[in-house]
Amino acid sequence: MKTENLPVIPTPPAQRLRHARATLLPAVVFVAGLLAVAGLWRNHVGAPTLIGLADGPLAHVSSQKSGVLANLNVTRFQQVRAGDTLGQVMVAEPRILEASLAVIRADLDMLRANLQPIVAQQRNAVDYAQLRLDWMRQRADLAAARVNLQLAESEFHRTEELFKEKIASDSALDIARANFHAQEKHVEELILLVTEGEQSFKNLQPVDGNDISRISDAPMRAAIAVQEAKLRLTEAELSPITLRAPIDGKVSVILHRSGEAVTPGQPILAIAGDKPARIVAYLRRQQGIEPQVGNTVQVRTRRTPREMGLAQVVGVGAQLEALPPALQTAIKFFGTETALPVDISLPANFNLHPGEIVDIKLVLAGK
Repeated sequence: MKTENLPVIPTPPAQRLRHARATLLPAVVFVAGLLAVAGLWRNHVGAPTLIGLADGPLAHVSSQKSGVLANLNVTRFQQVRAGDTLGQVMVAEPRILEASLAVIRADLDMLRANLQPIVAQQRNAVDYAQLRLDWMRQRADLAAARVNLQLAESEFHRTEELFKEKIASDSALDIARANFHAQEKHVEELILLVTEGEQSFKNLQPVDGNDISRISDAPMRAAIAVQEAKLRLTEAELSPITLRAPIDGKVSVILHRSGEAVTPGQPILAIAGDKPARIVAYLRRQQGIEPQVGNTVQVRTRRTPREMGLAQVVGVGAQLEALPPALQTAIKFFGTETALPVDISLPANFNLHPGEIVDIKLVLAGK
């Protein structure tokens, strides 16, 4: 029996379907997946030409003089406005200030002793000078009392914070509070004495307007003027430096606490602005493009949902700079990565946080 005369055995439809699934379906799925990946890459990923960071204002608060930080009344992430009081720096060293006041007191006592042999016709001038010296001594005592008040206030606030943290005892808090109130009462009494003393020697002036102190000897007046200048200098050094917020924003980091010593120019805390002022992009040399001021770029965020907008190049750096750590690749075959910084304006109605990473693509003419 010849085989060419045999009837063809029909292939069942199920067998044809299995054959189609085994041969055609993988190719169809592969092509469909490739098209889907290409669409997602083009519409949602898109290899960026540049990578940038939203750059916002950052200000460091420091003191121009050495001192001890006191009354730092802000916390991290607290919203502040430009000009708000953040704390104080006590620039006066209590021991040095007390020694200066002791020298002034000794000089005043010596001047008072030298007033004794002045002739009788100058008695009014001597009385006026003695009253003025007493008033200056009260001012010196007031300056010393204010130093003690600041120390007592700082100790009271420190003890109060320790008490809230269950570190200091009730008795320690009561002692600090009592010392603070006692120093405060002492300062108030001295202020009253200084005010009354000033009014008293002003009342001794003649009604014709002549200064009664001019009757005294010139050397004595000069010595009193020198001591008064020293006292004014000491009073000026007593005033603490007030720390104020230079910009609007939030406290991003606090580097020192109340009671710590600070040096001139040393950052105490940092304030970060809420809104970015620009976008700083970084162009690696191997990308082979050279942006120019005025070029249009497309900015794309990385968060979901993605935002896209057009912006312009407003500045191009003159030299390569080290990439910020947030933009460096995980695997580095060489040393520090460098790139050319490019300043880019913010797109209209773009919601960015300072420090946010964005992808930037140069828009070519005609595209």
